[in-house]
Amino acid sequence: MNKTIKKYLISNHPELNLKSIYGKFNLRFELGGEILENGTIERVNQAVSRATEIYRQAIGNNELIIAIEEYNSDFFDIEKRNKRYLSELLSLDKLTKFKGPFGQTYYEIDELGNRIEQIAEDELHCDLYIGKLDIDEETINKIIRGRANLEMGFDPAIPQDIYYYSISNKIGFRIYDDRGCDVWSNDKEKLRPIYESLNKWILDYNRPEIDEYFK
Repeated sequence: MNKTIKKYLISNHPELNLKSIYGKFNLRFELGGEILENGTIERVNQAVSRATEIYRQAIGNNELIIAIEEYNSDFFDIEKRNKRYLSELLSLDKLTKFKGPFGQTYYEIDELGNRIEQIAEDELHCDLYIGKLDIDEETINKIIRGRANLEMGFDPAIPQDIYYYSISNKIGFRIYDDRGCDVWSNDKEKLRPIYESLNKWILDYNRPEIDEYFK
């Protein structure tokens, strides 16, 4: 998928001098937490509140490159109540669609602490939408809540996986569900203010690696 995104960026937006929407340095935040019970609106509300603040600090009200992975699986939306919800919020027809499957990569940390990209054996069986969009604050809030609702059983939910990249900030954001979200950049100094202001929300499992960035 990285190759597809790179080809799209070079072909469609050469003025951005951008070859990827991902980054070498990653912050992972806990949203729902371990105290609040699964399946409760209180957990969803906390996840939405935290994710919205993280998005505000990372992305802000800036023009985006947005990438959407749409899977054929209906595991979280068996009755297909929410399949079209995202298209009600975003103009998907303004995005470029690529049919999957796609190769996928992952990162391993070497003995010097460098993130080394590796090629995974399994492909991603999804379609990809990608493009440049302006998204207002109200829509972002609805999308974040849709992702937080996904595994908690509340509607409306958003089964698509969505990646946001701020062109001006050079920072990316993704909420994967009520549990947590990621923020990334190729420049760790762009992440430092977020690391410092929202440090208490950093996921403990990833904290040693993240703290190492900012020593």
